Amino acid sequence: MVRLEETIEVAQPLEDVFRYISDFRTIPEWDPGIVAAEKETPGPVGEGTVFSLEVSFWGRSVPMTYTIKEFSPPFQVVLEGDADNLHAIDTITFVKTAQGTHIRYVAELSMLGLGAWFEPLLKPLLVRMGRKTAKGIRKALSAGNFSPIELPST
Repeated sequence: MVRLEETIEVAQPLEDVFRYISDFRTIPEWDPGIVAAEKETPGPVGEGTVFSLEVSFWGRSVPMTYTIKEFSPPFQVVLEGDADNLHAIDTITFVKTAQGTHIRYVAELSMLGLGAWFEPLLKPLLVRMGRKTAKGIRKALSAGNFSPIELPST
């Protein structure tokens, strides 16, 4: 298992940041490794919501499904992701600060099958991807770019 952890400080309100990040339809805006994302389940975003993603990995597009396992607005969302040879648990916590919001993003990635043999070799690549994601979140939530999405209330 590879564990990635990034912290991000943004000057945006806690509730807006939580809504934006926990709705994985926005992930192509802040994660450069994601080509597309769609919400598969009806109703508001919450526990049990399923998202289908297209992940760009080594020059090819790989389908991945993420499901919200824990949803505690506006403080935490936990998503579980599965692809052919990859399992991921993403835990994202949000804390209100005097300047805006502190985000802690932890991703635990496990390669499955034959991919498990290559996991140690992939760790530097995955760490770089994690840093690019954190940079993407900062950029997407910067004052000039951020437009909070409106989601139906739960």
